Amino acid sequence: MNLGVAWDLTTPISEAHNRQANYIPATNQLLVAGQNGVDEWAGVQRSWTAFEPRIGFAYKLLGSDKTVIRGGVGIFHDSAWSQGAQGLWQNPPFFAESNRFGFGCPFITSQCAGGDPANVTGISIDSFPLFNGPQTSLATFPGTLFTQPKDFRIGKVQQFNVNVEHQLPGNVVLTVGYAGARGSHLLVAGNNLNTFGPTNCAVGVIGCNADGSVFVPSFHPPLGNAVLVFGDFGKTSTIPCKSRPKPNHLSTASMP
Repeated sequence: MNLGVAWDLTTPISEAHNRQANYIPATNQLLVAGQNGVDEWAGVQRSWTAFEPRIGFAYKLLGSDKTVIRGGVGIFHDSAWSQGAQGLWQNPPFFAESNRFGFGCPFITSQCAGGDPANVTGISIDSFPLFNGPQTSLATFPGTLFTQPKDFRIGKVQQFNVNVEHQLPGNVVLTVGYAGARGSHLLVAGNNLNTFGPTNCAVGVIGCNADGSVFVPSFHPPLGNAVLVFGDFGKTSTIPCKSRPKPNHLSTASMP
């Protein structure tokens, strides 16, 4: 039997010059790293509970050299998360973005403007906002806002398996195994929290409340912004649903 334990002590993502901010939907507030008493992690707390015990064993059934039972259980965490490719650096006051475009005729040489597309002499970009620097005001920021729960927990997966191997005549080995996994606090990015439920809500319909009523966000960004969460579908999430994947399978194999 093998016994072990690991402790995945992962710190929240920080930025060398504190250029990140956490949007808090409930208070319509930005927690800017390094300002007004906010720490370098923009208010996201360190998780101290990522313990990872592991157990593995092998046992000769009734002392037989022909039948062996093997098994193992382990807990693992997703410490990599988003690798910083996406994150709270995408919020004001360090980021400029607009989700609002006027879809007119952006190019004066386009056919819609009566011009010749093959002869580009000038370009009008009135339909596309231009930025000379970051947008610093939350009240006038028209882009997507990103939020991460302050009690954020990294994703956890429990894996376990048990196998029985038996030697058959002719040196053929028969293996029967069961493997399973349980996931919790699985990380997601891209779910818009500022999304109302469908008008035809009913019990069991995705995006509706458990009683079948229409889900209405409890917060109101200044310009109706999309609010994307860097979080999970578990206990730390503000999304009104949960997802805990539980894949399991039984397999049988024989080989000479």
